[in-house]
Amino acid sequence: MVSLQPTEIPGMEKSLEEMSTMTLELQSLCSLLQESKEEAVRALQQKICDLQARLQAQEEEHQEAQKAKEADIEKLNQALCLRYKNEKELQEVIQQQNEKILEQIDKSGELISLREEVTQLTRSLRRAETETKVLQETLAGQLDPNCQPMATNWIQEKVWLSQEVDKLRVMFLEMKNEKTKLMVKFQSHRNILEENLRRSDKELKKLDDIVQHIYETLLSIPEVVRSCKELQGLLEFLS
Repeated sequence: MVSLQPTEIPGMEKSLEEMSTMTLELQSLCSLLQESKEEAVRALQQKICDLQARLQAQEEEHQEAQKAKEADIEKLNQALCLRYKNEKELQEVIQQQNEKILEQIDKSGELISLREEVTQLTRSLRRAETETKVLQETLAGQLDPNCQPMATNWIQEKVWLSQEVDKLRVMFLEMKNEKTKLMVKFQSHRNILEENLRRSDKELKKLDDIVQHIYETLLSIPEVVRSCKELQGLLEFLS
């Protein structure tokens, strides 16, 4: 059995104390490392949670933007459909107006023809009135005892002329009334046509406003337009 010398015991005790101190320091260091590790894990977990929350928020924001984009596209489609419908209705109105204009042109030609006929009847009436005046003077002359008698057939002819004058006068009045009716009808059609033109101008103004609204809407959503070729084409067309 090895025996220790008295001089070796203090050195061993010192070594044991140093080892004990080192052991305590190692334990403290291990504790610090463990705490640092746990802190790093907690920070990493928190960072992961934050990233997941940001990712979810971005996904929700993207979904909302996509919904807004789809809603804008739907509104634009509805506006375009309404525009095409209004354009079709406007074309029908314009077609009806063109037909009415042609009808008015025909009526105007008829009115001109009627005016010429009235002029001719007026001239005939004046001639007949002149002949009637001659007949009256002739009949008055027959009452004069110093005047030579006139032929019977000539007097009958003058009477017939008088009857023709009455007929012409009646025809003239009828033509005049017809002319008045046509003028009233023509004015009525003209008022209708002017009203239709005013409505057409109003509809055109509405269409212009719709187109301008669509154009401004497209300009306000450039990202949506860039992601859709149809909207890009529409914007170029409106530009």
